[in-house]
Amino acid sequence: MKTILTTLGFIIAVSIACPAAEVDLGTRGSLSFTLPETWTVNSNPADRPDGSLVGFALAFKPRNQANAKCLLTLAYVKKTPLDKERIRQEVLQATEQFAAQSVEKKANLKDFALKQGHGTYCVFTDAALVEKAPRKDDYKVMGSGKIQLSEEALGVVSIFADAADGPEFKAMLSIINSLGLEPRTDN
Repeated sequence: MKTILTTLGFIIAVSIACPAAEVDLGTRGSLSFTLPETWTVNSNPADRPDGSLVGFALAFKPRNQANAKCLLTLAYVKKTPLDKERIRQEVLQATEQFAAQSVEKKANLKDFALKQGHGTYCVFTDAALVEKAPRKDDYKVMGSGKIQLSEEALGVVSIFADAADGPEFKAMLSIINSLGLEPRTDN
């Protein structure tokens, strides 16, 4: 019961203190998300060699010295039906390489609770860092996943922190879960 109350308190605190943020995706619309006040976001367009836009790269980081960051690479793709099971299989395949060096020794799929679309991730604890003191940019835990916000928007998510049950990891999950993709209406 204490764990439920603690988690509920965290969710309420995050939802109260989190302003909505938005990234203009040009002709593709806008990407919205809820960003905790103690976090920053940097976004950069990703271009093909011919100069056409292929997607966006976003980096979410805490303003304090916490050892954590979340990277989201959003790519525009040809229309692909939303398919939760396909996303889950792709995450399993993409994360096979991390399991051997992890404490978990296998990929345990978890679903993002996205406002729209589907998404899945796995969490891995670096076995070589478990007993070591935290070091900047040397993360003990990694969450690796994939999201599909629409038929034409796929994203790869990488979450880095020192504890999967820590406030930074929970904040990053909250950011990803709040993602919304709004198409442009004036095309």
